[in-house]
Amino acid sequence: MFELPESQTLPNGLKLDFSDATKRYYGDYYRVCIEVKCALPHEEHAHWHLFKKLERMGVSSAELDTAKQDLLHGFKRLILPYLQHADFPARFTEAKKKKRLQVS
Repeated sequence: MFELPESQTLPNGLKLDFSDATKRYYGDYYRVCIEVKCALPHEEHAHWHLFKKLERMGVSSAELDTAKQDLLHGFKRLILPYLQHADFPARFTEAKKKKRLQVS
């Protein structure tokens, strides 16, 4: 059985947490969902922000582990290098502020 990695801290201080939110939706088919949350290094109290949902629909129970591995591999290959940049935490914080101002 496939297990998600535990929380990890990147060189820039960003903390990542992975959780499995997979749900069966019909018969033997599942919506595979891995939620990736991050905690910023400059926050006094660790506050987890939902960063990304990795999803795949219509996965049979026999293919669940493979689908989860594929999603996580894609995240590590395509998104993780972006998150590891030294300036990512500051850019993420700025984007969150701008988003809050637009909603207000």
